[in-house]
Amino acid sequence: MSFLKLDEFTVPGYGLTANLSAALKDEDASGENSGTARAGKGKKGKKLEVTCSLQYIYADRLRELFRVAEAEENGDAKVYTITNDTANSVGMRQVTFRGSIRADMDEVLRKWNISFSLVEHLSVPEMAQAREAKKDTATQGNPGDVAAPEPPEEELGWVEKQIKKLNDVIGPEASE
Repeated sequence: MSFLKLDEFTVPGYGLTANLSAALKDEDASGENSGTARAGKGKKGKKLEVTCSLQYIYADRLRELFRVAEAEENGDAKVYTITNDTANSVGMRQVTFRGSIRADMDEVLRKWNISFSLVEHLSVPEMAQAREAKKDTATQGNPGDVAAPEPPEEELGWVEKQIKKLNDVIGPEASE
């Protein structure tokens, strides 16, 4: 039995299915020849397509689902922590509603067929890209500044240590 929880809200209904997809963006890199080379264009967030059914007698639960889907925080779609085996198995932790939410009537069986999409919020590739951007800006300097890399300090052996001590006692070499 599959279930879906968004924060503390459990999606109502029965027959819930959660189908996962991830867009893998690429572009033809073969130029004008007949090659099949592809150039990666980055990884995009995952998308979870959810469907379930809900009997007409549970209209209050349908109303609550729509309220959750339309919720906003600071003018943006509310971000929910997701609990679902399919989503969590690929690392989805936070999602937002995207696209439309539908409740199609089935008069014969007196139920709604519900469908909606959830998209990953701050996917792993997005977080990695944000960390890289912070790292790049932290290491940038002024364009005119050229800093020579400091040579790594080497561990001196016993003989080298004795020679260094002797060299320090004698002093620097006099130039001619």
